[in-house]
Amino acid sequence: MTVIRRTYVEAANNNFTLGITHISGVDNTLADAGSRFDNPRFFENHPKANTEPIMVETS
Repeated sequence: MTVIRRTYVEAANNNFTLGITHISGVDNTLADAGSRFDNPRFFENHPKANTEPIMVETS
């Protein structure tokens, strides 16, 4: 089962609404740069972003 289908099943089972909208990379430069690992462009668009990874504890 795809991620989107599984998400929709969970939404239906838990009674919440989910909406998905495509935003082109031209209009969403931060996500586009991040998904392409284009760090210079990413930090140009979001200069306050952490430059080092942040560890997240797992339970």
